[in-house]
Amino acid sequence: MANQVPYDATMMPSELERNISEVDRRIRAAEQESGRATGAVSLLAVSKTKPSELVRRAHRSGLCAFGENYAQEMAEK
Repeated sequence: MANQVPYDATMMPSELERNISEVDRRIRAAEQESGRATGAVSLLAVSKTKPSELVRRAHRSGLCAFGENYAQEMAEK
């Protein structure tokens, strides 16, 4: 994705929520433009190298799929 929205541990909760909402809006628009069903595309957040508090905040903001290199790292977060 050319215009990635980076997550920064110093983001205010509203900024994180706003960024997640914007990415979701862009996904839904792309689904519509391509003729795919709403919800056919999922957002996979890469939590690799991100602090656990940021991952928890992202989860509370609606993200439910995260990518990690190692299962034990995800379990810790």
